[in-house]
Formats: sequence, structure tokens, C-alpha cells
Amino acid sequence: MNQHQRNILRLLGILKRSAFNIGDITLVIWCIHAITEFEADPTYPFLELRGLIFILLIYMLGIAISVQRESLRNKYEQQ
Repeated sequence: MNQHQRNILRLLGILKRSAFNIGDITLVIWCIHAITEFEADPTYPFLELRGLIFILLIYMLGIAISVQRESLRNKYEQQ
């Protein structure tokens, strides 16, 4: 595995961790909002069911990046 391939895997790892961190933070905010029923501005993107779906999409993006990273790692190791 050459340096370019390692950099690609490193970048995908950073993107995966970032997506999961953003998902974790927004999920906690969503839960706090759901429990306290705090009235947020209507333009806030994480309200109600639409917000939960958006958060799940962030997690799905992280999973897709993770799958792609593992696929590339296996491909690079076979070369």
C-alpha cells in the first residue's frame, strides 16, 4: 500500500468519525428537545420526525463511508 492509498483511507476514516460525531451530537440535541418540548425556531433542521430522519441519514452516510473504506482497504491490501 503506497502513501496515496494510506491518505485516502485516513481521509475516509476522518469523514466516518465526523459523520458519527455529528450524528451523536444532533441526536442528543433532538432527544433533549423531545423531552423538554423546548420551542425552537421553525427553521431549525432537526425538529420532530423530519429531524430524526435527517439524523439517521447522517448515520447512514457514516456507515456508507465505513463500508467504502473497508472495501478499499481490502482492495489495497490484495495489490
